[in-house]
Amino acid sequence: MSHVRQQIRDSFYNLCLGLTTTETRAYKSRVFPLADENIPGLIVYTSTEEENEEEGKNAGFQFRYLRVIVECYDKLAAGLDDQLDDMAAEVETAVFADDIAGIRTIDLESTDTEIQEGAEQPVGKIILSFLVSYLTREGSPETAI
Repeated sequence: MSHVRQQIRDSFYNLCLGLTTTETRAYKSRVFPLADENIPGLIVYTSTEEENEEEGKNAGFQFRYLRVIVECYDKLAAGLDDQLDDMAAEVETAVFADDIAGIRTIDLESTDTEIQEGAEQPVGKIILSFLVSYLTREGSPETAI
């Protein structure tokens, strides 16, 4: 089995497949920028994870907080901000409409928009940072409880 962190990342990725704007252009943990044919598109990855040591300290549990990031990319000459907001709305709707196995809570922690100018068309991205909490038994990171 895989670490619960990977299971959560995979769940977010699967929820991002088939959205109206991006269709099947969702990718996990990409290192290279999206090519033109992959835009509009999404990149799903996890960043930091912290443990709340006090929460399950004496019971042999690990209460974990994981950041899941969804980056939405698009290229438009006009209406780029609106398109990015539409993409963010689709992602948020998908994430909050489903019960993801093993997750106790999901909160949208922040949203950040960036526009990169200088190319033929501006490339914009909106970055959604979700804070996810989950619980594992100490020494058993592959099973959420």
